[in-house]
Amino acid sequence: MMNPKISILLAAFAILGLFELFHSEPQFFYAGLILANLILVFTLRTLPDQRFRSPNYWRLLILPLLFLNSAGVYLSLLTNKILIHFLIIFTVLFIYSYLRRVYLYQVYKHLHIDLANITSLGALLIIFFSSTSLYGLRVSLHFPIWVLVLNLLILSTLVNYKVFWVNGISAKKSILFLLVLDLIMIEIGWALFFLSFSYIVLGVILTICYYIIIGLTKFHLKDTLDARRLKFYLGCGLSAICLILLTAQILFY
Repeated sequence: MMNPKISILLAAFAILGLFELFHSEPQFFYAGLILANLILVFTLRTLPDQRFRSPNYWRLLILPLLFLNSAGVYLSLLTNKILIHFLIIFTVLFIYSYLRRVYLYQVYKHLHIDLANITSLGALLIIFFSSTSLYGLRVSLHFPIWVLVLNLLILSTLVNYKVFWVNGISAKKSILFLLVLDLIMIEIGWALFFLSFSYIVLGVILTICYYIIIGLTKFHLKDTLDARRLKFYLGCGLSAICLILLTAQILFY
């Protein structure tokens, strides 16, 4: 079996090449994205203690798989070449960092490697990339809203499950909150379809809402939610939404 460190590095270069390929040659978009997914699936399989039949393998795969695909779709909507190349490099570096951290998590368990922080960052970016893409597809291709909301529901469920799991919150304890979070995300996401802002603004707003909701829920389930954290999430989140709405025409048009 290939050395995990080498397989992670080779996977990063392969995904970089595929992203650059379907950026310059759009007809290879679907084939390139499928191949990138397969590379990711089998690269994670090369890491220690990872088997296709293991539940932990699929739990660990959720984040990079959703990140890869949401970033790929989001990139297809961009036109600024500098931003496109920057996001391609960022996507590859994030996936490399995540796989590297999973490897360290599996091998050096005595060091108590934490996956929570990189998972939280990845979850926010997945919501941003995917929601922005969904709003963009509605504008450009006129997809039915219910189809896009259904995709948002699936993404939200998987991302929230991964966040709860990596923070050590049991499924039994979190199942009700998972359902409530999905319902809130659907309602907010659906309502935003009827606003006249650009798809980027709508994606940013939904991401901020998600940041507030998942942060408060996570700390509540871990019994660490206090007044300071409540004020921080509500204050920063609502202030950011107001700022986005006030400056949307300047920043995003």
